[in-house]
Amino acid sequence: MNMKFLIVKTICLVSFYSAFAQQVTLTSDERANAVSYLEESKASLLTSLKSLTKDQWHFKSAPDSWSIADVCEHLILVERKFFDTVVNNIVKSGNETGQRSKFRDDEFMHHIKNRDRKVKTTPEFEPAGKFQSKNEFIKVYRKVRKKTIAYIKTTDDDLRHQLATFSPNLGNIDAYQWFLFVTAHNDRHTAQIVAIKQEVHYPK
Repeated sequence: MNMKFLIVKTICLVSFYSAFAQQVTLTSDERANAVSYLEESKASLLTSLKSLTKDQWHFKSAPDSWSIADVCEHLILVERKFFDTVVNNIVKSGNETGQRSKFRDDEFMHHIKNRDRKVKTTPEFEPAGKFQSKNEFIKVYRKVRKKTIAYIKTTDDDLRHQLATFSPNLGNIDAYQWFLFVTAHNDRHTAQIVAIKQEVHYPK
């Protein structure tokens, strides 16, 4: 085996593994779509909070219902937890299945946004009255969402082939779709905020 053959073989192997590495990262469309969804859901939420008074921020239609402040705190609790779960558990687990989620991205997001399907949150995502003012929430929310978007923009992690159980009903979804959940969940609760504003006794 001569030196020329070895050089050619090495170049071929490097090219093969480089191509393989490129295949497991997000496509440019996947990356752009996720960033767009994250930006759009953020904008929709912030728009829904414009001009809120303190009374409107804390209004509850019933003692056991959520205020807009509660809804917003819940969003931050979920996004922080999901980011940590994906980045530090799912992706780092190394449990590549070689499979894909049974859901198309749009199907999964539509399912999450559908408020006809009621879901009770778990205790760790229950609001505890942390944000007494809207501006205090917005400052933290922007920081949390900025971190999420920065990760999606730059990561080379294999988000499409790392699957984890999302819920008993939905089964396994890939790590990319865990981030899509953040956007759809955001939109779901922005719709809830709109509904709160339409309550009969909502402060004017």
